[in-house]
Amino acid sequence: MSAPLSRKDQRLADAVSAFGCPGSSIVSLRDNQKQLPDHVSYLDLLSDQVQQEVVRLPDAVAEFQGKPVMYLIDAESGEPDLTDRVNLQQRLANRGDHAVLAIVRPGELVLYPLNLDRKTLNEKGLEKTVRIADPRAPFLFHEVATGTLDLGFHITRHLAESFAAPESRAGLGEPSPLSCVIGAANRHCQGLYLSTHQRLFSWPDGRSASPIELYHSWHHC
Repeated sequence: MSAPLSRKDQRLADAVSAFGCPGSSIVSLRDNQKQLPDHVSYLDLLSDQVQQEVVRLPDAVAEFQGKPVMYLIDAESGEPDLTDRVNLQQRLANRGDHAVLAIVRPGELVLYPLNLDRKTLNEKGLEKTVRIADPRAPFLFHEVATGTLDLGFHITRHLAESFAAPESRAGLGEPSPLSCVIGAANRHCQGLYLSTHQRLFSWPDGRSASPIELYHSWHHC
């Protein structure tokens, strides 16, 4: 059973509905909500410690098939400054979701990508503003959910930079350089790449866990 939306959350849901986001997809994260099954996936954002430590957290999440698509910040409840926003983008990237951070303003959404590399997030022009009058606005939610929205990321540049960044390498298991498995077919398909990561734990008998291989791809259909 989904939690009923408060008046503020219903206003937020109504605002994002113009961008193709169904009202039934909204999970509120306001007011320390932790009591329903909807919130189990977000307990790391709802813990008392995080609520006290983090200046600005999402007000809600828009989901597709039970997975986060947009972490929503209600501009009427206050927008984060640059430092707090980048911190939040990094925090949300740590969750491993294919999602974006979306600031909901009257008549528009401002989308920000999630990434572990602070240098990448500080680059100019990575945000994308979509106004309600844009002909593509009704399809925005679907584009984000299906990975067809271009927010300016490129595997061979941004992912490689994240792997090389000292502040993220250890947490990512000292990843190997990206190895090209299948080259890019065109500008809409960036190819398939492989990296090897050390797993950061040992088995009960003391043996170190073996490395894992991860495949990376990105396309704009």
